[in-house]
Amino acid sequence: MTNAALEINTSPIFAWVWERMDKAVRGGYARVPVLILQGGTSSGKTYSTIQALFAFCVLNPTVNKKPTVITVVGQDVPNLKKGALLDAERIAEAFERHIERYHRTDKEYLFTNGAKIQFTSYETAQDAKAGKRDILFVNEAQGIGHEIFSQLKMRTSVVSIIDYNPDTPFWAHEFYRAQALADGTFCRTTYLDNPYLPEQVRASIEERAARDENFRRVYAEGRTGGTENLIYQRVEPWVEFPQDGRRLGYGLDFGYTDPLALVECCEHGETIYCRELIYESGLTMATLTAKMKELNVSRRLPIWADAARPEMITELRRNGFNVAAAKKGPSSVLYGIQTLAQYPIRAIGYNLNREFRQYKWKLHSATGKTIQEPSSSDDHALDAVRYWAVMNLAARPRHNSIVSI
Repeated sequence: MTNAALEINTSPIFAWVWERMDKAVRGGYARVPVLILQGGTSSGKTYSTIQALFAFCVLNPTVNKKPTVITVVGQDVPNLKKGALLDAERIAEAFERHIERYHRTDKEYLFTNGAKIQFTSYETAQDAKAGKRDILFVNEAQGIGHEIFSQLKMRTSVVSIIDYNPDTPFWAHEFYRAQALADGTFCRTTYLDNPYLPEQVRASIEERAARDENFRRVYAEGRTGGTENLIYQRVEPWVEFPQDGRRLGYGLDFGYTDPLALVECCEHGETIYCRELIYESGLTMATLTAKMKELNVSRRLPIWADAARPEMITELRRNGFNVAAAKKGPSSVLYGIQTLAQYPIRAIGYNLNREFRQYKWKLHSATGKTIQEPSSSDDHALDAVRYWAVMNLAARPRHNSIVSI
């Protein structure tokens, strides 16, 4: 689809978002609506939404006689830079003559007509109380707490928009999906909705979908994944790491081709808090130690690491870090899972939350029932948390902690 008025190439998702924003600004809904874009991988939902927001600013310089203000929210700044902001940079090229400037420090596009789009993140619900806007777009909403979204939504005058991959149900399903379905503001997107998707990417999605049932459901078809075989049932995205936690320390899972993961962990009350610090492939020892120093990783607190890499442990100790091998044995993975899953968990960091949402028990090929073995998925950050858990948390009597086998 080509938008002739602006001379931009658009998708069916752009058209869907645009029609509902236009209806909302004209007062066509009984309440300020929540537009939900639930979708699989490579559907173009984020790109198309941001493109529609740029177009809205050009064609609607004011709302209620005041300059239009749009806020795009991500889980944190690094994820904004890798996702929504990167899309915005590409989209801005087609709107160059309508943009007065881009303020890199404030991450804000100011249009020649006075409208603006700001990109930001919020650490707490209290922070989210600052500022008002006409349109809100929360990107990858499953990584943002409901209390933050609720505060932002209350301060949005025209329309709120969220998008996400539906790994498992979260607050959008509980609080907003039913009303969105009734209002016609729910859209399930798939890679087939993206007319600009390269053929090799399309083929890759279809090849994996043919052999991975959960991937097919969630990432190819954009349908909500189930929780029946989810290993960790009591995890919620969080933003603040407590300063007065007990058993403070770190878990470290080594990797080079696969990501290396360093996670800070503690126990606070009856809850486990874990914060992703490093999640990156291709790190040399020099780069790793430099990052750890930059992040002020403690040289006093214990870092429980993958016992399979003693040479890495030795090298980190030479660099002054208190690294030791976590206990490992024939059933250490299952023991660590059982120990950790008995606690409610608050997880800070995009990749950490993503791994928690995707970590499931295998299903028996004949019966479809869960078996006591994790399915193949990314578990680098989870391994790091598990190393910390097995060295710090005494196993307690199980009580609705993990899925029955």
